[in-house]
Amino acid sequence: MDNLKRECSNGIKNEYDYRYVFMFDLDTEKLEKYYPDDNVINVFLAMSTLNYEDFWIGPDEDKAKLLNTERNINFSKGLKKGSNEEKINVIKNLLSVNSPVETIAVAISLSVDEVKNIIKKHEINKNNV
Repeated sequence: MDNLKRECSNGIKNEYDYRYVFMFDLDTEKLEKYYPDDNVINVFLAMSTLNYEDFWIGPDEDKAKLLNTERNINFSKGLKKGSNEEKINVIKNLLSVNSPVETIAVAISLSVDEVKNIIKKHEINKNNV
């Protein structure tokens, strides 16, 4: 801390000008006494009295959050995959009863081009449904 004080105070004539560096080295009573009206010091003092457990999570909680995040991602992927498979099944069913692509697009809330792309990508045609 002494080296830091020397570096930070080099060329500064007034200790008040580098008070924020020294607030980590002074106890709370000195900070309150020397800088009673300084907003930054007051916020620092208020935060220093808080319980740090409110801000930091432990390793077990961290693992649980990571696991829950991974589960949510996998669940979302599963929903999307299921949704795509359901749309493919609807396309196949509607094609089997000779529905036009425009009608299919409206039924599954896709554009006509998107339906055509799915039909092409999955090689769906009236003969194999």
